Amino acid sequence: MFVEALEESLYSSVSLVSASELESELSALKEQIKALKEVMERQQGDLSGSKATLEKLESMVLQLERELSWRAVAKSQGLWKSRRCKHVNSGICGAWHVSEPEKLGVPQDAVEITDGAKRVSVIKFPDLCIACPLYEPRRE
Repeated sequence: MFVEALEESLYSSVSLVSASELESELSALKEQIKALKEVMERQQGDLSGSKATLEKLESMVLQLERELSWRAVAKSQGLWKSRRCKHVNSGICGAWHVSEPEKLGVPQDAVEITDGAKRVSVIKFPDLCIACPLYEPRRE
């Protein structure tokens, strides 16, 4: 009796699954795994593309830092020359006439009109003096 009762209780908890149902579930799981792999591969591709972009940006930043440090040296040289050049009188460069200052990158507030000519205030824009071929030291 005990064995019969046990067998009956087991029958209700056992479910029969056909091979085709298992194959269907297995196939669905394989599709899910495949989809996950594709997502992961895309993300990995995106990450490697992002890494390349980041490395390029880092390289550009380093280049800009080098150029800015050079520019700081050049600006200090221009400032030094603007204070010692014999062509500068009251902060205005007498060696250069700049008919189109905007083409040279000279700011409008640094342009002074003296003797009917546009000249540059090197107090406001000492960059003009950086590579000036007309620079001559003031003799005093």
